[in-house]
Amino acid sequence: MALADLSVNFVPARNLRLVIRCKMDGYVRDVYRSSALCKITAGELAHLKFGFPVSYFDLRTELERQKEPLSELADCQVVPYPVSIGDPNEPWIQPVEYSLEHLMDIYIRYVEGAIPAVNAILHWLSNSKHGTAIAITACSAGKDRTGVVMFLLLTALGFSEATVIEDYAYSFAELDKLDSSTPFGRSFTVPRRMPPHQFMAQFAAEMRSRDIMSRLDVAAARDCREHLTVARWCAVNRTFEYDENSL
Repeated sequence: MALADLSVNFVPARNLRLVIRCKMDGYVRDVYRSSALCKITAGELAHLKFGFPVSYFDLRTELERQKEPLSELADCQVVPYPVSIGDPNEPWIQPVEYSLEHLMDIYIRYVEGAIPAVNAILHWLSNSKHGTAIAITACSAGKDRTGVVMFLLLTALGFSEATVIEDYAYSFAELDKLDSSTPFGRSFTVPRRMPPHQFMAQFAAEMRSRDIMSRLDVAAARDCREHLTVARWCAVNRTFEYDENSL
């Protein structure tokens, strides 16, 4: 199976799709974003058996991982990088209704846990010389915590703000179609009161005002941009897009 085929074969309910492809010296490193792999079926998990090493950057807390453990069928190396808004050992209680200020505060608090995860992925990408491999980054539904991590990662790799926002919004466009009786659908029944493009643009402005990008591993990001051919898989157009440094 070709590496990009995974994003074709999985149904949108899993929110599993290719985001980044890096090439160097004939090797390929693909980064996917996803909902938690514990939520997908054994048949779907079978698609993960590429014959290449798979690293699973699990953004869920220890409590979440204990409650919904990853199936052994996933056949991947789990790398835990918990992202939470407080004590990762405390259960998450979803608010009845989000205000924009509250939702923005949650995303900003996610950043503290997201930074180590992004730096780890940058180092994983820069190790392309060790061979072709796959990384899957996931939280629960694969939209909020994963969205923050992918925002920081794509920005660090030199993609435009418009491109990064498009990737974030794509999850909502697909997952909003789901039946609200499903676990994925229920997570979208809480009113957000602002289109995802607009919300993420405000989040981007917050990140600039706080100079968050300077807290990432700048050297690792520069190494990726200078020595790798970095492409983003555009799920809308089903084509690869390159950042200016890769042309």
